[in-house]
Amino acid sequence: MEKLKPVDKMRVLWICNFPLPCMQKQIGFPKVVNEGWLEGLSSRLVALNGIELWYVFPQHQSPAILKGFCDGIEYRGFPVSSKNESYIDDHVILYLLEILEKCLPDVVHVMGTEYPHTLSYFSAIQGSPYEDHSIVSIQGLTSVYTHHYLTGIPYKTLKKKRLKDFIRGDVVESQKMMRKRGINEIETIKFAKHCFGRTTWDKTCVELINPSIQYHHGTEVLRQPFYGVEKWNIEDAVEGSIFMSQATSPIKGFHIALQSFALLLKRYPELTIKVAGSKNPFNDARWKQSAYERYLDDFAQANGLKNRIKYLGPLDAECMKHEYLSANVFVCSSTIENSPNSVGEAMILGVPVVCSDVGGVRDILKDGVSGLTYQVDAPYMLAHCIDRIFSNKQLAQTLSINEINKAKDIHNIDKALGETLEVYRSISRRG
Repeated sequence: MEKLKPVDKMRVLWICNFPLPCMQKQIGFPKVVNEGWLEGLSSRLVALNGIELWYVFPQHQSPAILKGFCDGIEYRGFPVSSKNESYIDDHVILYLLEILEKCLPDVVHVMGTEYPHTLSYFSAIQGSPYEDHSIVSIQGLTSVYTHHYLTGIPYKTLKKKRLKDFIRGDVVESQKMMRKRGINEIETIKFAKHCFGRTTWDKTCVELINPSIQYHHGTEVLRQPFYGVEKWNIEDAVEGSIFMSQATSPIKGFHIALQSFALLLKRYPELTIKVAGSKNPFNDARWKQSAYERYLDDFAQANGLKNRIKYLGPLDAECMKHEYLSANVFVCSSTIENSPNSVGEAMILGVPVVCSDVGGVRDILKDGVSGLTYQVDAPYMLAHCIDRIFSNKQLAQTLSINEINKAKDIHNIDKALGETLEVYRSISRRG
């Protein structure tokens, strides 16, 4: 356990993207499983004598600021317009300034760069003392992600539009929306004086945007259930099974993974693939499918995969943990990532991981030692990596042990808490 310095009295304001579970329950919001790692770090912070934590998040349900207190945290939910997803909102600026005036924090920590309320905050504090006492955490970087969004999707699929695409927008429209968010993200990073990052990739990208920003390394915290004693056991895993955490967005590369699964099916006829976080697009009538969903459906049907894939929908941490532990291999086929939490969760449980060599992945696993990596646009190499684990139990067990050891270090919650407090002290108004 990391030895922490004594904590001076400090009031910290977090600006986040979603309410914590206790807040969701108290307010009566529908349960959201996003960003569960915040729960673990926040609970550790408020347990320290001297830290007072305020938690702020956007919400669509009420036209007024929602107020409450739970699990030792004062919270505020400020109203945002569902129609304004990509631009600075003057009303949000006023709400955030009102909360600042009420809270009078020593440190403001903003989680993520891609949302409009983040830019609203950093634009609002320009010229104020809060410029020096605010820090933003780099999660993903949409301004960079947009360049990789359509990787591997056939040109003819990109050119097609079906009814659903006209109503809701196709993958090209989704990329354009990401690009708009990326423009705002760039402005946020230019405004910010401090940021938390965790990989060589995000440090490089951020410093290209703002060479003068002060970059602080922050250890990534996983969701609490993944820090338990239960670990992957090859004897309990379903032989020939693959688990994936997401497949809805093209950036998750499921269209690439399907090509590798088609190759594997020839050797492993009992192959099974489970996908969390996604509804089954194959259940929709074909006229209801988007062009991208139709492409996935047609490919799966033509290659005998349709009955081999099971979509599980959104899962909480405990259910995700169960699926990880029962899988033979965990696959992350994303076309770009920073340091994916799903890979960290798989690693700390010891599930053999195969991951595309993109973004910051090299900082969290070493090919052939604590996982296997492959060139993102080479599905035949993804198939090869999965086959290596399926066919070699000794390799699977060695990867499992090494992954656990690696993940214990890079996701050490005490280390994360110590780094966070050290940075808070350095930028605090009381510093």
